[in-house]
Amino acid sequence: MDKPRHRQDEAPVVPDRIQNLKPFERIERVLKGEPVDRPAFCLYPSYDLELLGGDVLAQAVQAFVERTETDVVAVPACFGYTLDSNVSLDRPADLAKIGPVHGRHGSWSQQQDAIRSTCRAFFGKRPVVAVVPSPFQQLQKLAGLKLTQEALNEGTGFFGQAIDSLTKSLASFIRVAVEAGVQGIILEETGASHELMELAVYKEKLLPSLLSLIEVCKPSWSVVQFLGRRIFWEELKLPSQGLGWPVAAGPNLARGAMRWSGFVWGGLDPEGWNDASTAWLRGSLRNQMGEITTRPLILTTPGGLKGLSLDRLEALAFGLRRLPSAERLRETQADVEARRAAMPPRPRKPKEEYERPEPPPRREAPTPLPGARTRLHAKPTPEEPLSPPVPDL
Repeated sequence: MDKPRHRQDEAPVVPDRIQNLKPFERIERVLKGEPVDRPAFCLYPSYDLELLGGDVLAQAVQAFVERTETDVVAVPACFGYTLDSNVSLDRPADLAKIGPVHGRHGSWSQQQDAIRSTCRAFFGKRPVVAVVPSPFQQLQKLAGLKLTQEALNEGTGFFGQAIDSLTKSLASFIRVAVEAGVQGIILEETGASHELMELAVYKEKLLPSLLSLIEVCKPSWSVVQFLGRRIFWEELKLPSQGLGWPVAAGPNLARGAMRWSGFVWGGLDPEGWNDASTAWLRGSLRNQMGEITTRPLILTTPGGLKGLSLDRLEALAFGLRRLPSAERLRETQADVEARRAAMPPRPRKPKEEYERPEPPPRREAPTPLPGARTRLHAKPTPEEPLSPPVPDL
């Protein structure tokens, strides 16, 4: 019985002009909306790396990229706004102590050193992006969610003053990162959620700060990555080139991408990956990408990957690199069968040709060097040793 000509898990056959693209070329084609050989992806961990220095953090990012071979190198936000040693945020009035700082203030200097070293290491090979929290997310890390909500509901002006100071500080941080050579800025936003505030409150107090950070990202491209649940990004008109949102929180990938004019940053749902085996990760990727759209897409997870070991991350990256093109992922079973039937059969060799054993390699006699003496015949030896002569008596 003849074997099928193509297996389901084989890599697709794409035109030569878009086959075996390099990561930098693949991302450029995605940003222009042109077809690529496979979907581009970006993976980055969200571990607590604040104990690492700038150079050590850059080395950790480089080692992670060498293991996963991602198309985009993302430097996670490991260091945040540094308060003075004698400043504590216990009441809403304490938010007035947060003032604007420069882009290398405090621990940000180590973050900037890691960004600069990473840009030098991957110059011309892979685009480098820097993950930057929004002013609201940075305020949550400084004061906590409870104090932030209390200051937002009081309406005394301390919340707006803190947001303005953090917006100026993060804008300075982005300028230094863009000067270091990053190609993109990922802005993580946690405030655009119905569970935290109403849409009118967000548009009044947080949306201007987000728009100003998007403007500062130029000439690099910017991506707004929404985090949380019950987000209302559909009501926001954002000038960023990319947009991301948790697929589990909605809307789904197909409906969300058709309402967005730029490229999509996301599409992977990390729920359930902590307890899954590497074989399950590789086999379920095609099902995970069943709703891929015609919009430009860079596969990633919202907020980075959490709780996965490096071996599982490497297995996930291997499965992402084995994905076919977007056109093949949108094919139905009928389209696959019609395409296979239209392809000419592969030339097959006779059975006796590939089953015939190969003869052993012929060994040639060594050639003596010029002027070397060779012994043609061995010296004869007697069968028994000669007895010594008998002395005369």
